[in-house]
Amino acid sequence: MQKLLLSILFFFVVELTYSSSKIITEDAFPSINYLNKVLVEVLVKDLFTPPAASRIHVYCNLAFYEVLTVNDASASFSSYLKGFPANSQIPQSKNTDQILAASAAFIHIARKLTFSFKEWDKATEQFARNSADSARFVTASTQHKEWLLKYIDWMNADGFAQRLAYKKYTVSDNPNAYQLTPPSYKSPIEPYWGTLRPFLIPSAETFGCSNILTFDTLNASTFYKINLEIYQKSMDFSQEQKDIALHWDCNPLQVESIGHAMLYSFRMTPGSHWVLIAADILEEQNIDIKKSAFIHTSLSLAMADAFITCWNDKYRFNTIRPVSFINSYISDKWKPILQTPIFPEYPSGHSFVSATAAEVLTFLLGENFQFTDKSQVSIGQNKKLYNSFHDAAEEAGISRYYGGIHYIEAIDIGFEAGKKIGKHVCQILQKISQ
Repeated sequence: MQKLLLSILFFFVVELTYSSSKIITEDAFPSINYLNKVLVEVLVKDLFTPPAASRIHVYCNLAFYEVLTVNDASASFSSYLKGFPANSQIPQSKNTDQILAASAAFIHIARKLTFSFKEWDKATEQFARNSADSARFVTASTQHKEWLLKYIDWMNADGFAQRLAYKKYTVSDNPNAYQLTPPSYKSPIEPYWGTLRPFLIPSAETFGCSNILTFDTLNASTFYKINLEIYQKSMDFSQEQKDIALHWDCNPLQVESIGHAMLYSFRMTPGSHWVLIAADILEEQNIDIKKSAFIHTSLSLAMADAFITCWNDKYRFNTIRPVSFINSYISDKWKPILQTPIFPEYPSGHSFVSATAAEVLTFLLGENFQFTDKSQVSIGQNKKLYNSFHDAAEEAGISRYYGGIHYIEAIDIGFEAGKKIGKHVCQILQKISQ
């Protein structure tokens, strides 16, 4: 555990902590799984939001996969990605080690999108050290520079930079709208994420949700009752239910106020949680490099589209969080088990993204695929056994109810929409994998 203690204005203290390198084992041979585990740690350390992290997962994995499959145009995603520079434009050479070249491409893109360069220096050293000839890695690193420049131009045209030009988002004073939440009361994140270019879906609206929640403060109203239910049940949840909430918390920046001090804890994002699940499975099953890269890329693309769609809906509906409603109309002392994320409530992002991930992983690895989720061991939690990806996704969704941060309706509707995106992506994967 690393800690940074900052004193501000003599009395205000902020402490930053993050969990380090237990995700990656020392004997892990460099591979696409290794690279994704390094990436997850970097995303935690660099404090990327869940939507932003999902974007980085895509661009790193897609670069790896397209370089790896340069000799097989039918395996490329280029036909399904608008404006994408096809890997047929990559120069081919009999002397190039495509695995090393793909790894170099992943690291090159990661350096463009993240800030923790030391981790990527270590990864580069690890690949060179494990190559039969370290010069081969250096050679492979230079093979596809022209294509990578085109790839980066395509990447930079996705609307990520352009979103900063939009009018500064202000929280509505309408009582039914999202309000700043304790303990940090920070501005909501990524209000314009829905404007980004999607990957495999036509638009952010294609699989969007309908609004089934109607704000009302009357005691007899449905909205009041669902908030009262959260308030009452939060006092009776079992330890198992609380543990489920904590296992799927995945809040990248949690804040705890202690007097004049604020303790910030860094955690992986919901998307990164699923990336680690996949990486562990692929390692344990000894899946070959091409299929592993295809699975990581497919999963990342699908989840990124789920985030774009979900965030578009979150700010379209701008729904108040349970903590804000309950503190205003039921009990001003109530605190949820989990800290409320700083963005609107509806629909649930966890159920949305997890449902998408489960559809894709089930398609690629099979129904009733039993696995152990070890992703949270590095932060002191236990391993968890699941009988299928759908079981895990459903638990991820309900965990937000146990945590007191989502309505059941938002979880259910998010799950339905996430499934639709997952199924749409799987139709594309079927064409590529054939």
